[in-house]
Amino acid sequence: MEQQGIYFLASDSLYDLTVAFLNSLRLHNATVELCLIPYDNNIGRLLTLRARYGFGVFRDVETLAWCDQISCLFHGYTVGHYRKLAAWRGGFDRFLYIDADTVILRDLSFVFSFLEEYAFLTSHSNMPEITGWTWLASVFGCDCLTVRQKSFAANTGFIASRKDSLPVQSVAEGVQKALVCAKGHMRFPPIGEQRLINYLIVTSGYEYSSLSVLSYIYSRLGLARPIPTEFWAGKPGAIVRDGQLYRSDSDQPVLLVHWAGRWRPTPYDTWRARAEKLMGRTISGEGVTRVLPYRDLWDYYRNLGES
Repeated sequence: MEQQGIYFLASDSLYDLTVAFLNSLRLHNATVELCLIPYDNNIGRLLTLRARYGFGVFRDVETLAWCDQISCLFHGYTVGHYRKLAAWRGGFDRFLYIDADTVILRDLSFVFSFLEEYAFLTSHSNMPEITGWTWLASVFGCDCLTVRQKSFAANTGFIASRKDSLPVQSVAEGVQKALVCAKGHMRFPPIGEQRLINYLIVTSGYEYSSLSVLSYIYSRLGLARPIPTEFWAGKPGAIVRDGQLYRSDSDQPVLLVHWAGRWRPTPYDTWRARAEKLMGRTISGEGVTRVLPYRDLWDYYRNLGES
């Protein structure tokens, strides 16, 4: 019988984000198998949460070192985000990977059903604002990829996939091709795993899509109720009520809220957190900016179950 579950990537530096993520996940997905992929070796504080949330830990040090080596090829140093690739070498035959700077607002089980047809399913794709974070404009003038491959440009903070979709040999070959053929057309800032994973997906030879694309197709054809999709917290105008977020621009249900690029603390946040510690005060959200968009939603899940 196939095993299915959810991976997340975190370390102690993301403790508060991870607690909010785990509270929201377990509220809406109480029994799903869950596994932490260590971002780095600093996970001692997170390990104290295992009994409370019931998650395992990815312990294959050879695989983690392999991921680190891949990151060094593109950056010259280790970038923990590339450890997302470990999900294709873990124990789940079918899995979801979800970034820890996220809160989950619904049951995720329906997503696994799409893996009957697709080997890869991301949250968003085929959007100009994402393309700019994946490809350089020069890619559209080259013939190293098809038009469909260039247009996909996925957000890899949420991925549903099958373990056999990215075997080690395929990743090794894809990395070399990306280094030789596509690196000149890909954006590789300090954090660049989205560019590589997107490239591996579109060149895998398997079918791929995204929840946003499927939701659009289903709604246009009138085939089913709207598919819940990701909401990026950098987009203003939504309404928060009772631990849920409601779009102001549509009645499309929200599956999860993602704070990508919006949660990192400012120097002032860091200074204030240190001052509060000196005064003996401990406030949740120490590693999160105090001007976090939709802070009331994040606080709801960060403090869920705590007095």
